[in-house]
Amino acid sequence: MGYETVMIHPDSEVSQGIAEMLEEAALEFESRPSIDRNPLERVNPERIEYSVLPRDLGEAMILLVVIQGEYGRRILDWLKKVSPPTWTVEWIELTDEIPEVVDDPEPLIPGEIPKADLVLFLSEGNNTPQLVPDIVKESGAIALIAPVDRTEWMPPGQITQIKRTMLRWGVETSFPRPFCSLEPIGSEAIDRFAEVFGKPEFEITTDDGRTVSEMRVRRGAPCGCTAFVAKNIAGARIDEAVEKAGLLHHHYPCLASMDREPDLDDTLMHYSGLILKRDVEEEVGKYLKKGRNFIDPRQFKR
Repeated sequence: MGYETVMIHPDSEVSQGIAEMLEEAALEFESRPSIDRNPLERVNPERIEYSVLPRDLGEAMILLVVIQGEYGRRILDWLKKVSPPTWTVEWIELTDEIPEVVDDPEPLIPGEIPKADLVLFLSEGNNTPQLVPDIVKESGAIALIAPVDRTEWMPPGQITQIKRTMLRWGVETSFPRPFCSLEPIGSEAIDRFAEVFGKPEFEITTDDGRTVSEMRVRRGAPCGCTAFVAKNIAGARIDEAVEKAGLLHHHYPCLASMDREPDLDDTLMHYSGLILKRDVEEEVGKYLKKGRNFIDPRQFKR
C-alpha cells in the first residue's frame, strides 16, 4: 500500500481537530498506570525499596550463601570448611519450585533471612534470580556475588535487571562467569571474598628441577577444585604438570556447565579448566626452557 503526503494549513479546522485528538490521547496515556519493564519489580516496586548504609567491615565479614540444590551445597560445604575464622558463614536454602512470575516472594523464602555483609547467590533455576532483590534487602547486604556457572540459571537479561536495581540501591555486584574467574573489582566486601576464593593463584615449587614438590594455593576456586589439584599434583613431572592439572580438574569434577556457550564457542567447564591449566603453565614455565603454549582463556569474550 502506498502513502501520500498531504499538507494541512495550521489554522484550518482539520489541523485544530487533529490537535484536540492528540491532546486527549496524551491525557489518556498519562492517566494510565506506568509500565515497569523490570519483572523483578513489576508487582509492587515499593516492597523492595532499599538503600545501603555505609559500614566498616573491619576484620570480620558475614557471608550469606543462598543455595537451591547440590551445586550450591557443595560450594557451601567448602566455604564453611576453609573460610577465614573471622568470617561468619550463614546460609538459606530455597525451594526448587519457583514460578515463572513471583508475585509474593515471602512463601518462597524459608524463615527469617540472616543479616549479612555479602550475599552469595547460587541459583539453580531459570526463575530463581527474581528473588535476589528481596533477599539482598532483607539481609541488609552491601554487596552481591551471583556466579554464572550455568547461563540458564542466571540469564543475561536477569543480570541486567539485577544490576540496575542494585546500582540504584548502592549495592556492589559481581557476576563471575564461571565462578572460578572471580577477581577483586574494587569493592570492599567482594574483594574480601575474592582474596580467598576465585581465580586460582598458587606457587609451584620443585626440589630437583624435574618433578613438582608442592603447589601452594594463595587463592582457590570456591568449589575446592584448586585444593584438590594441589594435593594430587605433587610428584608429577614438571613437563607434564599442565596435562596432570587438567586431568585432576576433570576428575574433581568441575561444577560449571557442559553446554556450549555461543559467545565463547566453548563450554564453561572447559573454560574453567583452561583457566587452571594456563596458570599452571605460567608457574612451571620458569622451570622449562620452552612453554607448552596452551590456549589462553583470556582470549574469550566475557
